[in-house]
Amino acid sequence: MYTDYHQKFDLKILKTNLWNFIFINFIDVNGFFNNFDNYINNFKFIKNWRFFDFFFLIIKFIKILAFFEKFFLIIKNH
Repeated sequence: MYTDYHQKFDLKILKTNLWNFIFINFIDVNGFFNNFDNYINNFKFIKNWRFFDFFFLIIKFIKILAFFEKFFLIIKNH
């Protein structure tokens, strides 16, 4: 029987993996532009790619914003 507890546990694992993935990619903003396909290939625990295409698009958008935010902060501080 696949209980509610198991479902929560699986979700927890998925969330931590997602956060690790996002965090690792946020650190290396420039590498993201060149190596996005490699990041996706390393992200193996997700089976249903179609569902997550939109998710990766959002990450791409956020990371571009983060890149520009860093850029403007550097300009502002000088």
